[in-house]
Amino acid sequence: MPENRSKRENRTEWKREIPRSLGELGQSVYRMMQEEYPERVRELVAEGTLIQRLHEREKELREKKLELLQDLTHRYPRPLTENFGTVVRHIRRLEIQAEELLAEEILQPV
Repeated sequence: MPENRSKRENRTEWKREIPRSLGELGQSVYRMMQEEYPERVRELVAEGTLIQRLHEREKELREKKLELLQDLTHRYPRPLTENFGTVVRHIRRLEIQAEELLAEEILQPV
């Protein structure tokens, strides 16, 4: 690597575009790792395992979110109404609650 490169260029060299194959949860983990664990990202890039690890972590998070949604649905059943808007709002509240519970999981590096 040429010595005349600026620190900024060196620092961003390892940063890559977010892989399109990652879903929302995987992208969140990737962004968090770039900000909070840049050395770990460089390590995984050097090993050639970053994308694989992100996909594995995303799969774990999706499964965890599904479990949380099932638990929340069991604890807070769908309202007994035929009003579609009420049902949609209820489901969306459960999804938001599950995402909030997952937030701490997303902060864990791969």
